[in-house]
Amino acid sequence: MAAGTLVEEGKLTWDRPIRESVPSIEFYDNALNNTVTLRDMLAHRTGVTRHDSIWYKSDYTAKDLFQRLKYLEPKEPPRQLFLYNNMMYAGVGYSIQLQSGKPWGDYVREKILSTRGSRCCRPQYCKARWNPRLRYQTARAKHAGGGNC
Repeated sequence: MAAGTLVEEGKLTWDRPIRESVPSIEFYDNALNNTVTLRDMLAHRTGVTRHDSIWYKSDYTAKDLFQRLKYLEPKEPPRQLFLYNNMMYAGVGYSIQLQSGKPWGDYVREKILSTRGSRCCRPQYCKARWNPRLRYQTARAKHAGGGNC
């Protein structure tokens, strides 16, 4: 939804290369730079495999992960095969930050959760849950009342 709101605002596009909207994003080679779209990234069809060891249990920030996309060599051509990849979602999240001027979690809270009357997600809960350095269980334990999660 967050990416979709920026598409509606004209800050991102679904089917043009994402580098047209976010020039600082870099992929492994120029073929990917000139081809990969926001839709490709969200649909797991970039041709790049998981690479979970880069982000899992790391201290990397969203920006750090975004900057590491350029090292992920594709195993297939784009749009040929579904290859699940969390790194592309990290890249989209940081692209949302670059285009909105707000970290992904803040943007989601402001543009999506608060406009829909969400009482479940309190700022400290959201912040903890969306921070890869904190465990979900810790965030749940600190969450006190205010709706059913």
